[in-house]
Amino acid sequence: MRFTRFLTAFAALFLAACNPVAATEGAEAEIAQFQERFQSGDLDAIWRTTHPEFRKLVKKPQLSIMLSDFRELLGELESTNRQSINVNSMNGTTSVEIVMRSQFANGEALETFGYREQSERWMLINYVVQSPLIDDYDFSKLEGDGLIYEAAPEAAE
Repeated sequence: MRFTRFLTAFAALFLAACNPVAATEGAEAEIAQFQERFQSGDLDAIWRTTHPEFRKLVKKPQLSIMLSDFRELLGELESTNRQSINVNSMNGTTSVEIVMRSQFANGEALETFGYREQSERWMLINYVVQSPLIDDYDFSKLEGDGLIYEAAPEAAE
């Protein structure tokens, strides 16, 4: 009898922990906050919502410079639509990747947002923008003054 109750409780906890609908809703709420902060220039608030793993790779001044430059190149956000969702739960850790097709004043971009749940909060673990508007962006300027930028292997080729 106790074992049955244990299994029932464990199953309920397991299902709650990897609920893809709840994970998607949590990440989408964070994306809305990110986009609002991005448009208003509140880059410190974006930094505060990043995951510790993100912070190991991207320093705060580096993120601020890059996002400020992207804001200038892209212009105001006019609309955004979800293109895809990927929810992954492994060993008690849930991650969500959502790709948004966003229309900015100066053109279109695909924004990929990666969020990981930590301490019941969704934290930004990855942010990638693909747009012809930033194809010529000089990432090397983020290398100076102690800033570190490690390009993805395919970007280095």
